[in-house]
Amino acid sequence: MHMDSFEPYFADDTQGVHFGVRVDGQLILAHVGRRVMAERFGVSADGHGWVAVYLAHRHEIDSVVTANVRANGPDTAILRLQDFT
Repeated sequence: MHMDSFEPYFADDTQGVHFGVRVDGQLILAHVGRRVMAERFGVSADGHGWVAVYLAHRHEIDSVVTANVRANGPDTAILRLQDFT
């Protein structure tokens, strides 16, 4: 099955937002934890409010995914705080 898009969502089990980023024409599935977003962006939210935090900072987060994929290959990108430096 070919996926053209992937809507961001918060998952309780991983305590983060799962989302998709198109990198060089390929859809990459990615994850950023609530703790990473809290530390990086100095915000707090509850549950699905983290999707709004992701959306507010989407450009920066997606740019980090793109850089990660280009450096490490097209696997699922799980972002860490140090990826934002």
